[in-house]
Order: sequence, then structure tokens, then C-alpha cells
Amino acid sequence: MLKYKIVIAGSKDVGKSSLISRYCDNIFNENTKETIGVAFKRKSLNINDNLTVELNIWDFGGEKKYRILFPAYINGASAALLLYDTTNRKSLDDIENWVKLIDENSTEII
Repeated sequence: MLKYKIVIAGSKDVGKSSLISRYCDNIFNENTKETIGVAFKRKSLNINDNLTVELNIWDFGGEKKYRILFPAYINGASAALLLYDTTNRKSLDDIENWVKLIDENSTEII
């Protein structure tokens, strides 16, 4: 079994939790509550019936007050998905801050 740690980050209300719920649980809830700090989901995939891949997906609250938690969770991540809202320019501009946090705090991200 292969295991990968994936972190998902971005500004508040860009759809991080909704994306994870849709991918992991195949559900969409229009009334999703904001993530307080960090949330976690796990997804197992079977590849060609002979390989199992486990994704450990970490969802970070987008409010600035939760960003202090981010450095503790980024190390060891295999990938980071940075999300923004196409209708909110500030959320796109904020991607640069998330990239900086990743660059400053990760040693093993691919």
C-alpha cells in the first residue's frame, strides 16, 4: 500500500471542504460549515486491482487565525492543492501567501 499526505489550502469560503466531501464521500452539502482549524479525510483507491493507494487529505481553515497551524501539518506532504474562488479576486491574490507558507515550512513536499 502506498500512502500520500495531501494538504488543501486557500482563503475562507473557496470550497476546500466541499471539494473534499465530494471527492471522498461523493456528497455535496450546500450548508457546509467553516472548518475550525484543521479537518482530515482519508480516501483509499484501488489501482488495477493490485495496488492500494491511501490519500490522507488535510483541510486547513482559510481564516488567517488558523494559519499558525499550517507549518505543523505541511511537512511530509506529497502534494498541496491551493484553491481560490474565481469570483473573489482577493482569494486569488492570497495564493501567493499560501505558496510562501509552503516554501518556508516544508522540506519533503514534492
